[in-house]
Amino acid sequence: MTTIYLIRHAQALGNQEQRFQGSVDRPLSPLGLEQLEYLAPRCRELGARVVYTSPLSRARDTAQAVDRFLKVPVVVMDDLREIHCGDWENQRFADIDRLWPEERRIWKEEPWNYCAPNGESMRQVYDRAVGALRTLEDKHPGQCIAVVCHGCVLRTMFAFARGGLEHFSDRDEWMYNASVSCIEMREGQ
Repeated sequence: MTTIYLIRHAQALGNQEQRFQGSVDRPLSPLGLEQLEYLAPRCRELGARVVYTSPLSRARDTAQAVDRFLKVPVVVMDDLREIHCGDWENQRFADIDRLWPEERRIWKEEPWNYCAPNGESMRQVYDRAVGALRTLEDKHPGQCIAVVCHGCVLRTMFAFARGGLEHFSDRDEWMYNASVSCIEMREGQ
């Protein structure tokens, strides 16, 4: 069994500004930097042998905090990057609601069918995220690792753990910035 701690990046400026950041590389906010000071000691006891991170700076900076006491390799993994949300990139949620009401409805009510205008579909993100989990499971059988990435990617990973993409929810209110969750991957499942 491989234990994977899933960690959402600390608050970034886009989160603070109520923007759909997607693949836009926004830095951490002042609150995000403060969150790192609490996250680092919390991760001390995880026992992770390696920390994998998205290439976006908000995740990489969070991964460095996760590793502050662990002192293990930190590896950038492109498949952990956030959804590319096309025309929604860096748009305020209020503007998305106004400009793309039908697409926003799908995001809220049927997120497994979502595809941003000129962006990546939720199926593409799901396939990429599940592929990353399978790769990590194969690379680290029976070990404990940490993964630092983004809200949409994490929700697809949790949908996988629940049984498939149709279990995706953008209402997982327990998945705040700098939160730590855990899944266990059993060989063959």
